[in-house]
Amino acid sequence: MPPGPDPGSRTRLDLAQALRDLRGASGLSGETVARRALMSQSKLSRIETGRAGATLSDVEALLHAYGADAETASRLMKLARSAAREYRAGREDRQRGMDRKQAELAGFEQQAAQMRHFLPAVPTGLLHTRAYAEATLAALGTVPAGVFAQVVDAKMARQQALADPSRRWVFLLTETAVRARVAPLEVMAGQCAHMADLAEVGGCVEVAVLPFAAAWPVMALNVFVVYDDRFVTVEVFSGEVVLHDPQDVAYHRDLFDRFLARALTGGDAAAFLRSAGAEYAAQARFMREHA
Repeated sequence: MPPGPDPGSRTRLDLAQALRDLRGASGLSGETVARRALMSQSKLSRIETGRAGATLSDVEALLHAYGADAETASRLMKLARSAAREYRAGREDRQRGMDRKQAELAGFEQQAAQMRHFLPAVPTGLLHTRAYAEATLAALGTVPAGVFAQVVDAKMARQQALADPSRRWVFLLTETAVRARVAPLEVMAGQCAHMADLAEVGGCVEVAVLPFAAAWPVMALNVFVVYDDRFVTVEVFSGEVVLHDPQDVAYHRDLFDRFLARALTGGDAAAFLRSAGAEYAAQARFMREHA
């Protein structure tokens, strides 16, 4: 049986048609509308033909440019929220190049004042030591040897943003993310020590750990990142879902806060991470001595 139509694509086309109709009713040229909405005429054309998705801010700018009435604005914003659920296949990132993916993530981070990372499986690249980044990327086997060092460099470069005092980062790891051995023992020990250092420093960076012994509010199913109140990225095995609907953003913020309320923070999180690192180091010594 052939696959059915993509509901997201259908909604995007409906939104494109509604925006075209709105411009037709206004009598304004594409050039005038683009100038008023502070976007290029080519972008306006792609949005109106459905070749490019319109963000909520794009639709708001266009509604303002047309001077749309409240009823029309409400109808189109509802349509925009339905269309603003974007799925990105992981294979597309690999085809574009993982270094470009790092640049895209850096762009997300540069535009946000507060980021909440929920990490039930593995630490994010912003927390990686270089050795851990190299080991985990090598294990994936999806980064070509010719760009491997470039991708690792890009991961490390992103971490410079952690020193920006105008932004706040909250990294919430479950104990699984700390104890899942995805790199050699010595590398795992160094990774835990690095995260413990960050947890102790505090300031604009907070590292929290949700231990197995805590009363979890729900099962930890997916990695997700909340960027301010603007959008959420949710990782699945095959790719990533980007959610722009304010209700989706609010849901994930609330879920994050519920997990964080049960997590170890500050010195307690640092002590937990140092203990885990010491266990990895002891295992590494044992393996060397009995090799």
